[in-house]
Amino acid sequence: MTLGEWLDQWLKDIAGTIRPATLNRYQGTVKNHIRPQLGNKIISQVSPKDIQRLYDKLAQSGNLRTGAGLSGGTIYGIHGMLHEALQAAQQAHLVASNPTEQVTIPKFTYGPKQILTEEQLGVFMKVIAEDEIWYDFFYTELTTGLRRGELCELKWEDFDEANGTLKVYRTVYRETGGGLTAGDTKTYAGI
Repeated sequence: MTLGEWLDQWLKDIAGTIRPATLNRYQGTVKNHIRPQLGNKIISQVSPKDIQRLYDKLAQSGNLRTGAGLSGGTIYGIHGMLHEALQAAQQAHLVASNPTEQVTIPKFTYGPKQILTEEQLGVFMKVIAEDEIWYDFFYTELTTGLRRGELCELKWEDFDEANGTLKVYRTVYRETGGGLTAGDTKTYAGI
């Protein structure tokens, strides 16, 4: 079995366990980045050196539109998906060990955050205080660190005024094609 064939099978196997947007991202990663470099290689012959060459090439010229290198964060995400897929291959006894465990991946670095200054925050708070509909929404956003989908799926019943708590059980996310769907939070720790 080739790596490409295994990835196709693995994606079918996990399709019902991940969000559609995640599945689409994984499918795009396989099609655009992994299959062209390693897709025809026999899965048991994929070495850490092959994986490292893939990551190095992606860092140098992985952007299909511009030919520029992919960011460390993008390669980190590709590595996470490939590691998971090869871990499943190891559990299925298709590979003796997971070759992704022996490669150097770029550090995941975040770009600079756009943070409001105290003055900007003061102006913003003054403006939202005048809007009784949006005040609670924006105040909650500024003071909790909730993800946008978690914030948008909050209901008044989630707020316990007596105990001063807010329970986050749900999130809303965009499906392929643009529709919105409510579901569980991204991680169990998010509840």
